[in-house]
Amino acid sequence: MNFTIKHFVDRGSSVYISSLDISKAFDRVSHYKMYKSLLEAGVPVIIIVLLHNWYSKLSYAERWNGCMSAYFTAGSGVRQGSCISPAIFNVFINLFVTCLRDLGVGCCISSIFLGCILYADDILLLSPTVSGLQNMLDKCAEVASMLSLEFNVTKSQCVVIGKCVKAR
Repeated sequence: MNFTIKHFVDRGSSVYISSLDISKAFDRVSHYKMYKSLLEAGVPVIIIVLLHNWYSKLSYAERWNGCMSAYFTAGSGVRQGSCISPAIFNVFINLFVTCLRDLGVGCCISSIFLGCILYADDILLLSPTVSGLQNMLDKCAEVASMLSLEFNVTKSQCVVIGKCVKAR
């Protein structure tokens, strides 16, 4: 990220940055959409069937005030603490990167898209223009809606680095 910012600032541009936090991302992953994402990413069907078998047999119970609820299954969420869950989540969340790259805005160096950095449930957007950043934010809202995810607005920020041009 530092290299990207330095590249643009050294050339007299600014870099407009927005950080987005997905609310309870690991808990909200729709199993159906997860399987679909894995299939579209080329994961072998046998692996998806295995995951479906594993997730469909998971059951949960709530404990409240010393009492346990009946067991129930959930149609969303990836198992936190499982060694395979981060990889599954990365494939699921990669739709943000592909859609943002296809927009044609955001920071690029030598045709390499550097406008979106993902780490777990955090997204960092980088654009050399305000309008580009707004387009990226709009696309993120669209993708989040498609994936049944929501952003935590209290944890999201925007900042500009470099020579600022006043937006009119």
